[in-house]
Amino acid sequence: MSYPEHLIQVNDRFYYKIKVPVDLRPHFPCAFIKKSLRTEELQSAKVLLVSMEYKVHRGFTLLRTGMLTDDLVKQVVGTLVPTKQKETVTKGKVLSEVIKKYMEANESGWTAKSKMEFNSVFRLLVDVLGDVEVKSITKSVVIELRSTLQKLPPNIYKKHAGKTIKQVLALKDVVPFGTKSVNKHVSKLGTLLRYCVDEGIIPTNPASGMKISDKKRADEERKAYSKADVAKIISSLPTKLSKPERYPHPP
Repeated sequence: MSYPEHLIQVNDRFYYKIKVPVDLRPHFPCAFIKKSLRTEELQSAKVLLVSMEYKVHRGFTLLRTGMLTDDLVKQVVGTLVPTKQKETVTKGKVLSEVIKKYMEANESGWTAKSKMEFNSVFRLLVDVLGDVEVKSITKSVVIELRSTLQKLPPNIYKKHAGKTIKQVLALKDVVPFGTKSVNKHVSKLGTLLRYCVDEGIIPTNPASGMKISDKKRADEERKAYSKADVAKIISSLPTKLSKPERYPHPP
């Protein structure tokens, strides 16, 4: 006997089953949503199927807006995925795992210097963020990362060997990364997360457009000059204006 799409029968009981769309897969702990309709009667199952279709596709639409907070995303997914399916799901890919795969896929085209730079940047990113699941990295996490990097010194593993990030942050009189270096780390994180988007691990790149602006306001630039600098500039100016040269009028 044939049934409508997304309606299946297992041991005389009817179930609703639908494949999670590829673009929404990072939000879900499973590839399929399967829910019991709690009936053994085909006509009742068909009626319940309509309601389930509406509920699931409304959830898909909400997730695609990109306007939900992380908590709301979890709530929407929670209403669609049965508890038993959640319990059997494995964790998502962690940061160190995707770094390893990204390096393996790209390092053949890098110079030795580039490979060393990527290794150094990625090592610091893991130490600051922790070996978290990639899908847990949001824009707020990237903002916090930027803030932390602005307090850390360059060459941290040479200057402060054996110290944790927390211990280094507690040190006084530390000369921190410049804006250019902070942006380099954020940019490389963005490159890694763009790879994750391409691989279907996460839906969007939260590090996109997250570099710090390096433009100084005019008043800030003026403050960069000391009184001695200003006096030196003034003293070098000519005291008298030279007379303009006169040119004969054309005949």
